[in-house]
Amino acid sequence: MSADLGAARPLGWSEPGRTTLEIKTGGWRTRRPAYVEATAPCRAACPAGEPIARWIERARLGDHGGAWALIREENPFPAITGRVCAHPCESACNRGQYDGAVAINGLERFIGDWGLEHGMPARSPITRAECVAVVGSGPAGLACTYHLARLGYRVHLFEAEDELGGLLRYGIPEYRLPRAVLTREVELAIAPEVEVFTGRRLGADLSWSTLAAYDAAFLATGATLPVRLRVPGEEARGIGHGLTFLRQVNAGAVPSLGRKLVVVGGGSTAMDVARSARRLGVPSVTVLALEARDDMPAQPEEVAEALSEGVEIVNGVGVFSFLERGAFMPRCPARRPRPIRSRAPGRCRLPGTSWGSPRSTSTTSAASAGRGGGSGRRTSGSGPSSRPRGDSMRRPRPPRWPAASPAGAASAATTASSSARTWP
Repeated sequence: MSADLGAARPLGWSEPGRTTLEIKTGGWRTRRPAYVEATAPCRAACPAGEPIARWIERARLGDHGGAWALIREENPFPAITGRVCAHPCESACNRGQYDGAVAINGLERFIGDWGLEHGMPARSPITRAECVAVVGSGPAGLACTYHLARLGYRVHLFEAEDELGGLLRYGIPEYRLPRAVLTREVELAIAPEVEVFTGRRLGADLSWSTLAAYDAAFLATGATLPVRLRVPGEEARGIGHGLTFLRQVNAGAVPSLGRKLVVVGGGSTAMDVARSARRLGVPSVTVLALEARDDMPAQPEEVAEALSEGVEIVNGVGVFSFLERGAFMPRCPARRPRPIRSRAPGRCRLPGTSWGSPRSTSTTSAASAGRGGGSGRRTSGSGPSSRPRGDSMRRPRPPRWPAASPAGAASAATTASSSARTWP
């Protein structure tokens, strides 16, 4: 007699609740794929919103002119951003999860330099009756003028200084952004139909009633007022602000810095001030950054280049006062932060270490007043009399930079990075 096998049970692939999608088998001919349109992560991370994947594809095919035109649909300054942009697109690049991000910034600089050599200002015929006033010729004002002209508007561009460029010209050192590159990019961005008026400052040479006569006005006067440290003694003799210092250097003046300079802050402006001071012949430049070395807002390559040029960087300290005695500012007390439990996030108590140096001057510039992701852009000038304990690194200094002449401070800034074949 045969054994009782019991009730039949379904096999695993036919159990209730399990589908073809779950067990990865069966027929798929009846399934329809779902098409999803999404913004590439590199473009989403790009502050200018460039169509990065599209223009890189044109460049890969050898169509450099097409790639240049695609970039300029969103960003009229590829040669500039290829030199000074922090390139967050590379941090968001999907390729970074495999072996390494695509060198988007280097490719953009290559295409931008191609445009400097071969590009021509696009003629933008006026097709609309409205006239728009743009006040300020920094990055925002120039970009607004460029796009308005492309749309067919009549544009009047007003600038307080004698030359166009704003922060690009007066806030970024020439060794990072050569003036020939800036001048050529501005020429390519300003259509012949645009009327430019320099030496017209809003409120002085340009009245609000004049702007009221236009159909629209775009105010791009910039954020040139520094954010102050708000510590005792900030108004003492020999203390200034980083953006003011960079403006003086870019204008050809040579500020008096003494023999020791302390730069307070860890952002791009702090690195620019420190490296410019070295190029002006200051033998001792020290950067005090509240952040740890890996958390500094400045780009890692900026930090590495500053160290290689003889700048000392001390991390984890913050200035809490400036002390002035007589004709000099002899002490710059600094303290290491100690986190505390506080209802105000981001606050810390500063118990401390004293810095000081006779016969030194100082400059302070504050955070988020200029470039570098809201970094601490504060500079103060004084040298250390006793180095605080902790994360201090001092590299052997190279030979002293030649001192600049009063007539050519900008020319004294030598290029520290590699340059393109045609354009610096």
